[in-house]
Amino acid sequence: MFQVGQKVKTRNGRNARVLCVDLCSAYSVVAAVMSNNVEVIYYYDKDGKINGNETPMDLIYERENDKLLHGSSRAYSYFIQG
Repeated sequence: MFQVGQKVKTRNGRNARVLCVDLCSAYSVVAAVMSNNVEVIYYYDKDGKINGNETPMDLIYERENDKLLHGSSRAYSYFIQG
């Protein structure tokens, strides 16, 4: 499950942060996704999918050792380089 304030990424590598996880909607997760140095608001279902299908804008956990999204058909992860 996602948590408010959690740093995540999109499948295509954009940084994002979770703003809300309990919006009264089928798309209950709200996230701010970085795009051209500004944050753009997107709505996701509880599994982090933007439209019910797997897309590059879906949310994933940021680190390999974090849990992957429920229902994800492929394992996507990113390493934090330090």
